[in-house]
Amino acid sequence: MAPNEPSTLPLNGRCRVLSEGGLDVILPEHLLPGRTVYLELAPALKVYATVRNRRSFHYGVEFVQLNDSERGAIKRLCESYPPSRQI
Repeated sequence: MAPNEPSTLPLNGRCRVLSEGGLDVILPEHLLPGRTVYLELAPALKVYATVRNRRSFHYGVEFVQLNDSERGAIKRLCESYPPSRQI
């Protein structure tokens, strides 16, 4: 698989902090910065994100290629999170 192709292997992770631009997630696999992944944020909300940084199993990912509907859904999801888990 080329470095910029989205990952096709499912990984379960835990979101620590969510923002409209991306999230901080803990994943059980090592992914290199620059890697594009396909995330399921909610059953009806799946988006692409690019790994921007990594520290051990903690990753900062930035949402990419979002349409207006996805942006709105992420905004509503952010608003539903407690303030301590938002940026």
